[in-house]
Amino acid sequence: MNDEVLQAADAVVAAFGEGRLDDYFAAFAPDATFVFHNTSERLNSTAEYRALWDRWVAEDAFRVLACASTDRLVQLLGDAAGVHPSGEDHGEHHGR
Repeated sequence: MNDEVLQAADAVVAAFGEGRLDDYFAAFAPDATFVFHNTSERLNSTAEYRALWDRWVAEDAFRVLACASTDRLVQLLGDAAGVHPSGEDHGEHHGR
């Protein structure tokens, strides 16, 4: 199962880094939850995350330039798994 999880994680990272937002968001369950260091609240669905993303784009001219994932840790949790990577992503806000 680790290989399947890593392949799925690689697909998410590739979609994110290449700006394929429909593919990126489709990789998450509709009821997935998200926590980011730069937000004060937990996002309780993929739709909430997509709405926040769209707000970042509209208000901050946010865009992803590249993303790489390394040193991935896979934790199997029954028929689910968590992937905890290290890595880098490069983006810009307001053209910087």
